[in-house]
Amino acid sequence: MDLKVRAIFSNVRAPSNSAFREGQGIRGGETTAMNLPLNLLQDHAPAGDVTFETRDGGAPAGTLLTLRSPAGAAGGGVRLTFEGAASDWTAARALTFTLRANGAHRLRVHIEHGHGTWTFFLVPRPGLSHRVVVRFDDLLQRPPNTSHPGYLSFGGGPHPVDLADMRALTLTFNQVSPINKEMTLGDFGLSDTPVEPAILDPRVVVNEWGQWTGERAARRTEAEIRSAWAMEPTTFAGFPNQTDETGASTGGPATGFFRVAQDAATGRWWLADPDGRPFFSIGCDCVRPVSEGPVGEREALFADLSDAAWRGRDAATAKPWSNSHWADFYGRNLRERYKAATADDWHAAWSRQTAARLRSWGFNTVGNWSDPDLTCRGLLPYTTNISSLAPLCARLPDVYAPDFAARVRALVEPEVTPYAGDKMLVGYFVGNEPHWTFGGVGHPFNDLWTRPDEYPHTRETALAWLRRTYADDLTRLNAAWNTALTAWDELRTRPDALPDVRLGTDALKHDADAFLGEVLGHFYDTCCREIRACDPDHLLLGGRFYTARMAEPYVRACRAFDVYSFNCYQWDPPLADIDRITELSGRPVLVGEFHYGVEDRGLTASLVAVQSQQERGLAYRHFVEQAAAHPSVVGLHWFQWVDQPCTGRFDGECYNIGLVDVTDIPYDDFLVPVKETHARLYDVCRGALPPYAYPNERPAAW
Repeated sequence: MDLKVRAIFSNVRAPSNSAFREGQGIRGGETTAMNLPLNLLQDHAPAGDVTFETRDGGAPAGTLLTLRSPAGAAGGGVRLTFEGAASDWTAARALTFTLRANGAHRLRVHIEHGHGTWTFFLVPRPGLSHRVVVRFDDLLQRPPNTSHPGYLSFGGGPHPVDLADMRALTLTFNQVSPINKEMTLGDFGLSDTPVEPAILDPRVVVNEWGQWTGERAARRTEAEIRSAWAMEPTTFAGFPNQTDETGASTGGPATGFFRVAQDAATGRWWLADPDGRPFFSIGCDCVRPVSEGPVGEREALFADLSDAAWRGRDAATAKPWSNSHWADFYGRNLRERYKAATADDWHAAWSRQTAARLRSWGFNTVGNWSDPDLTCRGLLPYTTNISSLAPLCARLPDVYAPDFAARVRALVEPEVTPYAGDKMLVGYFVGNEPHWTFGGVGHPFNDLWTRPDEYPHTRETALAWLRRTYADDLTRLNAAWNTALTAWDELRTRPDALPDVRLGTDALKHDADAFLGEVLGHFYDTCCREIRACDPDHLLLGGRFYTARMAEPYVRACRAFDVYSFNCYQWDPPLADIDRITELSGRPVLVGEFHYGVEDRGLTASLVAVQSQQERGLAYRHFVEQAAAHPSVVGLHWFQWVDQPCTGRFDGECYNIGLVDVTDIPYDDFLVPVKETHARLYDVCRGALPPYAYPNERPAAW
């Protein structure tokens, strides 16, 4: 067996200890059932360094690997290659190793194997030692984001891993940080028995206010918190170039509800408010007085859990998101802030203050997943998501079943009817980030054949579509898909004869996407028709795809919406993709989510990293103004109102993405550039001012 180690973008230093030599093992101590011998190869590159060390006099169980990278650099790490018997991991169930980092740095894990590649990410809590467990079941089908006791894992794809042909494992720093990054990994091993992730050195790192007190802490004292609360203005005094009622610009014909409009002279798309004024929706998502996270199996990290709530485990809940013990420090801090002035009605005070804050910072929309007790007060325009359709969007149903429309009506009617007549509602989103569109997730086209009881009508529609597409010539289909079907009926009777679409030919992938476009179009057409039957006055704002780069059939399937929406986590707005979307769908565009963050206060930097709060504001300016200058963009919604919990929300995300922190204090350095952009937003939309462009080199994102 031969394991080769090569540093990338790094200096590699082998220790002088003569006991460290070829044939020495990297393994996981008591959790390891297999041993991978090590052959060290030295290499050199300009940034960062990688160090190998041994403990206990060079005993096999004590090998450590330390990665270092400068604050402003992304990349830097190590590539381990496997040859011979070391490339066959089929007898194991998981890869295990220990990990400790000096910050919440994102680690990119990239696997090369016989079927292609698979990439996912790990984010540890700063200063704590963790046992990381990479279960091999999670390398076949992309798992949900997962909150482990000491770290977050997310991502996966695109090619299910061939464990019999493991070729290389690359570990690299993936984001910039305000500090020089360091991460130590050790006790690498393959386990053929169940192993659980764990914090190896638990201790108190979160105080009673929910602030991180461990490594990378920047906490406020109680006196500082109360002083900041007392000094903040409590009323809204207007915002430049926006109406006080809705935050719109100057007028047009009134319709009574929000609508879409296109300027005939310039081609510029707008939303229009109920009074007919051009309205660019600049919003914030998740505006709510709650920011809870699981604390079960990690209680030792918290100084005070007296306000935590116990919940029974629900067997129907997906295991990674099931936890019996939860805490909401942000909600606790809000109750503390507002209890004296308003007796028991702290929520009303929070709602008024929050609306005043948003308007004073230039936001004019309360975005998705916000508190209904806030949006019902008529303080700001808002959007909402039709949550009853979420299960159908996550896993497409049998859309060609005769009763499908009736099922949709039964779901949406009770949810939509209460909103009828509400002039502050901009419109409805129909779902969010359909799970099956993510790379690494099995294609629903395979499900049609492997789960016939779930899709009897859609399967028959698919078979008829294929026979039309290939002019009833099975030989042509076999040649295109590299299959050996002897009869069309074998698609029904031999689902194993159809390859996994993720690993299939280009023609198979094209056909699978083309038919799923038909399915998705029928799904959205039906949903939109039934929603409009219950509420004809409000806009339908799209399906919030996770990326702007969806396959063409999926984009064309959105014909029934008033607006096409997608979420976007990258440095620049995807202007070329927006051109393509508008051309294919004929619809204006709204970005449902975007953000930037800083690795600080125990939080990780978010999906797109910057190095300071001021830079976060400048990045916001860049994204918003570059996007707003595009004539098809009618709205941009920041994700989200408050930082996520420093030990992770329900799925482990622990991002610095708030307008306010856990103590309800605004990030003023971030908000100064935000307000500058909002004050000139309508002039940028009209082309009267050029959009701001961030002058510095872009920090790497993915």
